[in-house]
Amino acid sequence: MSAGKSRLRLPAPFYYYVSFAALPLLGLAQTRVLTALLSQSAFGSLQLVTPIIRWCVVIGGLGTPQFIVRFYSRDGGAVLWESLSLSLAATAAVSLVLGGLAIAVDPRVADIRPGALLAVLLIAALFAGQFAALIKALLRVQERHLRYNMVVVLERVGILAGVALAVWWWPRSPIEAFLIGSTIGTAAVVLPIAARRRRSWRKAASAPEPHRLREILTFGGPIVGVMLLGEMYATLNRYVIGLAGMGTTLIARYVIGYTVATLGLQALYEPLVTYIHPRIFQAWERNGPAEAHRILGRYLLIYTLVGALTAAAFYLAEPWLIPLIAGSAYRVEPRVFAALLASSFLLGVYRLLSTHYYLAGRTGELALSYFVALLLNLLGAALLVRESGLFGVAMASAVSAGVLCLLVFWRASSLTEIARATVAT
Repeated sequence: MSAGKSRLRLPAPFYYYVSFAALPLLGLAQTRVLTALLSQSAFGSLQLVTPIIRWCVVIGGLGTPQFIVRFYSRDGGAVLWESLSLSLAATAAVSLVLGGLAIAVDPRVADIRPGALLAVLLIAALFAGQFAALIKALLRVQERHLRYNMVVVLERVGILAGVALAVWWWPRSPIEAFLIGSTIGTAAVVLPIAARRRRSWRKAASAPEPHRLREILTFGGPIVGVMLLGEMYATLNRYVIGLAGMGTTLIARYVIGYTVATLGLQALYEPLVTYIHPRIFQAWERNGPAEAHRILGRYLLIYTLVGALTAAAFYLAEPWLIPLIAGSAYRVEPRVFAALLASSFLLGVYRLLSTHYYLAGRTGELALSYFVALLLNLLGAALLVRESGLFGVAMASAVSAGVLCLLVFWRASSLTEIARATVAT
């Protein structure tokens, strides 16, 4: 038997589950470090700043990573490089806006120190995050499963090490230290990969053709809306708590509870979605809607069964999980944690159901459904936070996630028929 034939080849889903299982552990390790080095109030203040970076990365990306994954099998390399050039230009524009806001921000908000240093650090973190997203999209669409998952894990390890060192070195400025550490950690992983492909990256300097630009913006615009709404759905409630005058200490407890509840289920559904989307899109292009929906239905059933068991296990383990990760002072009531688990489970169901919208090209409708759910979430949290505290905020998240799933499921069958008619014609 030849050496090539004797080599052990693990199935592709194995790599995704190993890496996505490592991500929650590394994320929790980072939380353990930050809560050990910072006071609850400082940790809560930091949680009001970090979501802004993620929002800006999503906006600067213009949905190009998803566009690449969706249409690479149809158009090949051309769609890749044109998408990259557009994304980098948009990221530069968003960076300038974010830097200007960092200079003008009110220092009383979350103890932020406005100025040129904060602006530079925010811009650097945004570019590092965007470049990492593009690198991972390239590896994912080329089905380099092992390398993709290595980058995902190593990026998180780099961020963990960078943030830990920076916050330990500069504890009086946790926001600036966090930005320095996360930027250096990300750059240390993605820049060597980019350097090895420096000849190929020159193609990204070419502007997309007009027809490609229209197609990217038409597809990517709603994607940006959906992703931005998703990021806001996960983070805006902490601002509701702050505006209600409940303090950054309570924000810190809510964030820890939400993080623990969410990471357990994200480790289940995110690798599932990451792995099956290219397969479903390829099945759609080659064999039509029936095969694509058969694959989706099978994995949706798997997630529903395993996800319910995972949520139950995390609920039972909560009395020692949160003290292990952040300390007993960060614990939330059991009913609050249960509501957060329900919200996370339902968001996983939504993530799989939403594939129907991508296949049918109706991402605008998906953004509208998510917007309705976000409004319900914020309205419910604002009405309940003063009377019921964190439980009211968590219940608003769970109920709105249920409404989102119902809206998406209700339209899924209609979109399937529309998609089949489109293919037939």
